[in-house]
Amino acid sequence: MNCPQCGKRVWSDWQTCRYCGLNLQSVSSQAMAIPIAANPELKGVGGWLLVFCILYTIGGALFLFATRPFRGDFLDILYLLQAIIAFVVGIHVWSVNKSALFVLKIYFIVALCVRILGLLVILLALLSGTTKNQSELGVALMFSFIGLGTTIAWIGYFRYSQRVKNTYGSNLIFFS
Repeated sequence: MNCPQCGKRVWSDWQTCRYCGLNLQSVSSQAMAIPIAANPELKGVGGWLLVFCILYTIGGALFLFATRPFRGDFLDILYLLQAIIAFVVGIHVWSVNKSALFVLKIYFIVALCVRILGLLVILLALLSGTTKNQSELGVALMFSFIGLGTTIAWIGYFRYSQRVKNTYGSNLIFFS
């Protein structure tokens, strides 16, 4: 349902709109119904939203550990935590759970922090010159930049996608 005053997504168990403060019990449920999408094909888990769910629930962890051995160092533990959170997020998004956008927001904040921290660790290792295998670090740096770029691209998708808006009632918003 949408708040008839501010238009933001509200849940049926809310007494008041948490965004504008409107008393929702005095408003008819028909006035708060989510409007039918202009393009009914852009609703539900499909298209890029389906690609995201598959990549993050299944592909993320497989790719992470298939590309390199798990050594148990600081970055590996961070990437493992990110993969676990990505799995949970993928399930929430796939099931069109009402907390999906909130969980996505948390995931993207964690993912950006992990990606940036990973970049810094690799850059410091490259600049210190203490490792023997500089080319391996160069490849890791390239993949880190690709990971950061794809994370930013997914944030843009969830922020501006009509399918996301039609499916969840609103887009991903970091700051109100």
